[in-house]
Amino acid sequence: MTDPRLQAARDWIASLGMPVEALEPASEDASFRRYL
Repeated sequence: MTDPRLQAARDWIASLGMPVEALEPASEDASFRRYL
């Protein structure tokens, strides 16, 4: 299952010409907040 917010962040970083390989969520907790 792909997270559309994570994919949007990857697309944005790539559009800036920056590497996206290391981009991943900062937390996998059950919080309602998501940090990338």
